Amino acid sequence: MLAALPSIKSTFQHLDAGFDYFQKKGTALPEETLSALRGSVDCALFGAVSSPSHKVEGYTSPIVKLRKELGLYANIRPVQGVWQGKPVDLVVVRENTECLVSPLLRH
Repeated sequence: MLAALPSIKSTFQHLDAGFDYFQKKGTALPEETLSALRGSVDCALFGAVSSPSHKVEGYTSPIVKLRKELGLYANIRPVQGVWQGKPVDLVVVRENTECLVSPLLRH
């Protein structure tokens, strides 16, 4: 949908990751995907990927490996809504290496 915005000039490249890819090729995050992300990209969108519902020998989460390989230590999630009839404007910063969640209120 970003391509529909006239002010954003973008090129999209599909990159493989996830359990379906693991079942086909034996890795959940291929080196080709990491190499592309280490290249000259301005950003990446990581969508939903399949995951096993039970422990699978040799499988590791591609998002966890991405965080470690690319040094991505914070996941920032802005949230706006209404709670008890009052507007809420919240930013949740999740530190990705230790699963600590710290909400920050914006005024």
